[in-house]
Amino acid sequence: MAARAQAGEEAAKEKRSATQNLINFRTIGTRVKLNQDFNKLRKSLYGKLGEIQHAHKLGSGWAESFFLQDSTEEIGLSQLDKKIGAVTAELDALKKQREALATQEAKIAAQRAQAAQQEKKAQLEALQKLKADLAAQEAALLSELSEG
Repeated sequence: MAARAQAGEEAAKEKRSATQNLINFRTIGTRVKLNQDFNKLRKSLYGKLGEIQHAHKLGSGWAESFFLQDSTEEIGLSQLDKKIGAVTAELDALKKQREALATQEAKIAAQRAQAAQQEKKAQLEALQKLKADLAAQEAALLSELSEG
């Protein structure tokens, strides 16, 4: 039982470590460097397109037209339904993940409680045995004193 609890604790520790590694990858790791390199390239390309625009007297906004622009159109009902469906699916997945984690933590807590209970029973048995041994020694001493 204690081995299972320890295995559960190790698995939880590994999960925390993996989560931290993922956070590091997204905030200070290679992903950030890739984004920085991409942004440098994008800005350089925008500069080159601007030079072409000015050299050939193209209309304003020509260089910007090569890059994705925010849409000013309002979102339609079908697009909202798709977004709601995606978010709902993500929420359901997170709820299942939470339920699994809660179940796992409850099992670990139950195993710990059972291990603690078994340890207390073992301590009680040891004390009862010691008490019986002391009672036997007391009886032997009383017997020797009453004979003498």
